[in-house]
Amino acid sequence: MKKIGTIILILIFLSITLSIAKDVIIKTSVERIVSLATGGLKLKIGSLRASIPQTIININSMVILNPDHFKDKIMLDIPHIEIDYDISALLKKKIHLYKVSIDLREFTIVKDKN
Repeated sequence: MKKIGTIILILIFLSITLSIAKDVIIKTSVERIVSLATGGLKLKIGSLRASIPQTIININSMVILNPDHFKDKIMLDIPHIEIDYDISALLKKKIHLYKVSIDLREFTIVKDKN
């Protein structure tokens, strides 16, 4: 009886740890990919939560910073993003989004002289 309780506690601990690690890995990957795709712009994400069974992604406090020589520090400030996606379409290498909700606080576009 004691072994079953210990096994259940270990399984719960592992599932929570994997859930948190999954979100950190996705967040770090997205920040690096955006930086590479934009030529070095810095992306900062406050928190990212990806729920695979419910197919929902929540992103809080997403900010893209302008290069250092620009007057405005922030290019894009999004307090909250929620995406509901079709996982079967992703497995077929297609993107199908049921719902995309973006709360846009600030978006600054500055054309450089060059």
